[in-house]
Amino acid sequence: MRLASAPSIGKDVITMLKEQHRQAKLTFERAVRLRGKELAAAFLDIQRLLLSHEAAEQAIVHPVAKLIVEDGEAIIAARLEEESALKEALAELRALEVGSARFDHRLQALRFDVLSHARREEQDELARLARLIDDGRLKQMTRAFGEAHAQQWVADLSGPGADGA
Repeated sequence: MRLASAPSIGKDVITMLKEQHRQAKLTFERAVRLRGKELAAAFLDIQRLLLSHEAAEQAIVHPVAKLIVEDGEAIIAARLEEESALKEALAELRALEVGSARFDHRLQALRFDVLSHARREEQDELARLARLIDDGRLKQMTRAFGEAHAQQWVADLSGPGADGA
Protein backbone atom coordinates (compact mmCIF):
# COMPACT_ATOMS: atom_id res chain seq x y z
CA MET A 1 0.00 0.00 0.00
CA ARG A 2 1.42 3.36 -0.99
CA LEU A 3 0.47 6.23 1.27
CA ALA A 4 1.60 9.16 -0.80
CA SER A 5 -1.49 10.34 -2.57
CA ALA A 6 -2.41 13.01 -5.04
CA PRO A 7 -2.88 16.42 -3.44
CA SER A 8 -6.32 17.07 -1.96
CA ILE A 9 -8.36 19.22 -4.31
CA GLY A 10 -10.12 22.21 -2.75
CA LYS A 11 -8.43 21.94 0.65
CA ASP A 12 -5.97 24.37 2.17
CA VAL A 13 -2.50 23.43 3.37
CA ILE A 14 -3.51 23.50 7.04
CA THR A 15 -6.36 21.06 6.42
CA MET A 16 -4.07 18.82 4.36
CA LEU A 17 -1.47 18.75 7.15
CA LYS A 18 -4.08 17.79 9.73
CA GLU A 19 -5.36 15.05 7.40
CA GLN A 20 -1.82 13.71 7.06
CA HIS A 21 -1.52 13.65 10.85
CA ARG A 22 -4.68 11.55 11.01
CA GLN A 23 -3.36 9.32 8.22
CA ALA A 24 -0.13 8.79 10.19
CA LYS A 25 -2.13 7.83 13.29
CA LEU A 26 -4.20 5.30 11.34
CA THR A 27 -1.13 3.87 9.63
CA PHE A 28 0.63 3.36 12.95
CA GLU A 29 -2.50 1.75 14.41
CA ARG A 30 -2.56 -0.67 11.50
CA ALA A 31 1.20 -1.33 11.55
CA VAL A 32 1.43 -2.34 15.19
CA ARG A 33 -1.03 -5.20 14.51
CA LEU A 34 0.88 -6.60 11.51
CA ARG A 35 3.74 -9.07 11.11
CA GLY A 36 6.14 -10.16 8.39
CA LYS A 37 5.91 -8.67 4.92
CA GLU A 38 2.77 -6.71 5.82
CA LEU A 39 4.61 -4.99 8.69
CA ALA A 40 7.57 -4.24 6.41
CA ALA A 41 5.20 -2.67 3.85
CA ALA A 42 3.43 -0.64 6.54
CA PHE A 43 6.78 0.59 7.85
CA LEU A 44 7.71 1.68 4.33
CA ASP A 45 4.39 3.57 4.17
CA ILE A 46 5.17 5.26 7.49
CA GLN A 47 8.60 6.34 6.26
CA ARG A 48 7.26 7.76 3.00
CA LEU A 49 4.46 9.62 4.73
CA LEU A 50 6.62 11.11 7.47
CA LEU A 51 9.56 12.08 5.28
CA SER A 52 7.49 13.68 2.52
CA HIS A 53 5.23 15.41 5.06
CA GLU A 54 8.13 16.87 7.03
CA ALA A 55 10.09 17.91 3.94
CA ALA A 56 7.16 19.82 2.46
CA GLU A 57 6.31 21.31 5.84
CA GLN A 58 9.88 22.48 6.45
CA ALA A 59 10.10 24.06 3.00
CA ILE A 60 6.67 25.70 2.90
CA VAL A 61 4.89 25.99 6.26
CA HIS A 62 7.55 26.48 8.92
CA PRO A 63 9.18 29.51 7.25
CA VAL A 64 5.85 31.37 7.13
CA ALA A 65 4.91 30.39 10.69
CA LYS A 66 8.31 31.54 11.89
CA LEU A 67 7.57 35.00 10.49
CA ILE A 68 3.95 35.59 11.46
CA VAL A 69 3.20 33.48 14.55
CA GLU A 70 4.00 35.03 17.93
CA ASP A 71 7.11 33.29 19.28
CA GLY A 72 7.39 31.67 15.85
CA GLU A 73 11.17 31.31 16.03
CA ALA A 74 10.99 29.34 19.28
CA ILE A 75 7.98 27.29 18.20
CA ILE A 76 9.56 26.29 14.89
CA ALA A 77 12.92 25.57 16.54
CA ALA A 78 11.14 23.13 18.88
CA ARG A 79 9.26 21.48 15.99
CA LEU A 80 12.48 21.17 13.94
CA GLU A 81 14.23 19.55 16.89
CA GLU A 82 11.39 17.04 17.18
CA GLU A 83 11.46 16.39 13.43
CA SER A 84 15.19 15.73 13.58
CA ALA A 85 14.65 13.22 16.40
CA LEU A 86 11.91 11.53 14.35
CA LYS A 87 14.28 11.15 11.40
CA GLU A 88 16.90 9.63 13.71
CA ALA A 89 14.31 7.19 15.06
CA LEU A 90 13.37 6.19 11.51
CA ALA A 91 17.03 5.58 10.70
CA GLU A 92 17.39 3.43 13.82
CA LEU A 93 14.31 1.41 12.86
CA ARG A 94 15.63 0.87 9.32
CA ALA A 95 18.74 -0.73 10.86
CA LEU A 96 16.68 -3.21 12.89
CA GLU A 97 15.10 -6.47 11.81
CA VAL A 98 11.44 -5.80 11.06
CA GLY A 99 9.32 -7.66 13.59
CA SER A 100 12.07 -8.13 16.17
CA ALA A 101 11.22 -7.23 19.77
CA ARG A 102 13.50 -4.16 19.56
CA PHE A 103 11.87 -3.07 16.29
CA ASP A 104 8.38 -3.43 17.76
CA HIS A 105 9.38 -1.47 20.87
CA ARG A 106 10.99 1.33 18.81
CA LEU A 107 7.99 1.44 16.46
CA GLN A 108 5.69 1.98 19.44
CA ALA A 109 8.00 4.72 20.72
CA LEU A 110 8.05 6.35 17.28
CA ARG A 111 4.27 6.20 17.15
CA PHE A 112 4.02 8.02 20.48
CA ASP A 113 6.60 10.63 19.40
CA VAL A 114 4.95 11.26 16.02
CA LEU A 115 1.49 11.67 17.51
CA SER A 116 2.80 13.96 20.26
CA HIS A 117 4.64 16.03 17.66
CA ALA A 118 1.51 16.29 15.52
CA ARG A 119 -0.58 17.48 18.51
CA ARG A 120 1.96 20.17 19.40
CA GLU A 121 2.23 21.21 15.77
CA GLU A 122 -1.53 21.56 15.42
CA GLN A 123 -1.86 23.51 18.67
CA ASP A 124 1.26 25.68 18.61
CA GLU A 125 1.77 26.27 14.91
CA LEU A 126 -1.19 25.41 12.69
CA ALA A 127 -3.99 26.86 14.84
CA ARG A 128 -2.11 30.14 15.24
CA LEU A 129 -1.14 30.23 11.58
CA ALA A 130 -4.77 29.68 10.55
CA ARG A 131 -5.85 32.73 12.57
CA LEU A 132 -3.14 35.01 11.22
CA ILE A 133 -2.53 34.11 7.59
CA ASP A 134 -4.19 36.04 4.80
CA ASP A 135 -6.06 34.24 2.03
CA GLY A 136 -3.51 35.11 -0.65
CA ARG A 137 -0.57 33.65 1.25
CA LEU A 138 -2.63 30.61 2.27
CA LYS A 139 -3.44 29.95 -1.39
CA GLN A 140 0.26 30.28 -2.34
CA MET A 141 1.29 27.88 0.40
CA THR A 142 -1.45 25.43 -0.52
CA ARG A 143 -0.39 25.46 -4.16
CA ALA A 144 3.29 24.94 -3.24
CA PHE A 145 2.44 22.17 -0.77
CA GLY A 146 0.26 20.43 -3.35
CA GLU A 147 3.02 20.66 -5.95
CA ALA A 148 5.57 19.23 -3.52
CA HIS A 149 3.28 16.30 -2.75
CA ALA A 150 2.41 15.78 -6.40
CA GLN A 151 6.12 15.44 -7.15
CA GLN A 152 6.47 12.94 -4.29
CA TRP A 153 3.40 11.07 -5.52
CA VAL A 154 4.88 10.74 -9.01
CA ALA A 155 8.23 9.67 -7.55
CA ASP A 156 6.49 6.99 -5.45
CA LEU A 157 4.55 5.72 -8.46
CA SER A 158 7.70 5.42 -10.55
CA GLY A 159 9.97 4.24 -7.71
CA PRO A 160 11.03 0.74 -6.71
CA GLY A 161 8.18 -1.71 -6.72
CA ALA A 162 5.94 0.57 -8.79
CA ASP A 163 5.58 -2.14 -11.40
CA GLY A 164 4.07 -4.46 -8.81
CA ALA A 165 7.28 -6.45 -8.35
